[in-house]
Amino acid sequence: FATDVRKGFDSMDQFATDVRKSFDSMDQFATDVRKSFDSMDQFATDVRKGFDSMDQFATDVRKGFDSMDQFATDVRKSFDSVDQFATNVRKSFNSVELRINQLAKDNTDIKKMLKCIMKKLDI
Repeated sequence: FATDVRKGFDSMDQFATDVRKSFDSMDQFATDVRKSFDSMDQFATDVRKGFDSMDQFATDVRKGFDSMDQFATDVRKSFDSVDQFATNVRKSFNSVELRINQLAKDNTDIKKMLKCIMKKLDI
């Protein structure tokens, strides 16, 4: 009888050991699950940082395009200024050309008058 009782207690002791191992396993599983969630949380954080970086990159690209647009506007203004300068130069040359033509006409008139005078003076 005592032997049977000891075997019974040994069996219960083995059962308790198995239960403890089972709880240890569940505890390990819970730890692994927590680590897994921590990893997923870290992954989500990294993804958010990645999207923040992409958003910053997109912002920088937009600023770059704004700068290029401003540069193009400035270049157009410069060409408009050059075009205005060229128009003013053309106007000046036209004025000078008109004056030269007027002087040539005046010179021709003076030559005619001198010829006429020289004829009358018989020179």
